[in-house]
Amino acid sequence: MKIIAAVREPFSRFVSAFQYFGEYHQTVRSRAHISGNSVALMREFLKNPEYYEPHDFKQGSLAYNRMAFDLGLPKAQYSNSTFVDQYIRQLDEDMSLVLIAEYFDQSLVLLKRIMCWSTKDILYQVRHKGRGKPEIPEDLKITHRQLAPAEYHIYEYFRTKFITIYSKEVDIDEEVEVYKETHNKVNKFCSSRSKRLVVQPTKFDNGFTFTQRDCYFMRLEETSFVKYLSKLQEP
Repeated sequence: MKIIAAVREPFSRFVSAFQYFGEYHQTVRSRAHISGNSVALMREFLKNPEYYEPHDFKQGSLAYNRMAFDLGLPKAQYSNSTFVDQYIRQLDEDMSLVLIAEYFDQSLVLLKRIMCWSTKDILYQVRHKGRGKPEIPEDLKITHRQLAPAEYHIYEYFRTKFITIYSKEVDIDEEVEVYKETHNKVNKFCSSRSKRLVVQPTKFDNGFTFTQRDCYFMRLEETSFVKYLSKLQEP
């Protein structure tokens, strides 16, 4: 069994989630009785994250300490650096690979190698692309780091580990470039009316055929795709 996870630079993840989930803007505005842009609302939120967390998110914050939550770190230990370090080492033993969002294509190619997959297995289309991030004052980044130390410990540990693993892989930079070319070719095909795309073999892959049906599955929302996969497993 392979256990795979993914992490992202903590502050950029916080900003992205805060902007994407509009409940955060609404909750801060209503409880603090303030208006203002996203930066002002984030600044207010970070003064007291527990108070401003929307009640709708009963399974844990979607913006604050989310990586620690998803990886099972007990909430009471978020600020206990000794416990966090021990927990990370245990995670490292359990995980086959931790993908890094800032090295997404490199992560996918490394995942392909570990799982013995084909290039077709790691193709994707970007969904819910952000409309740009506001300019963030440096003090806000410092505040976030102070309030969410576990997030930074987790990210920095696995980012360093990823770079070490990646650097030891033979010809992987070349494979990433070939993958990016293929990825671009497939996405152009999915935007066309062509019915079939034949991707030729390379030194890294045996080649494959891509159809508009494959494009359809790449466009599916997560919940719809999970339902489809669940149906396939029904007896």
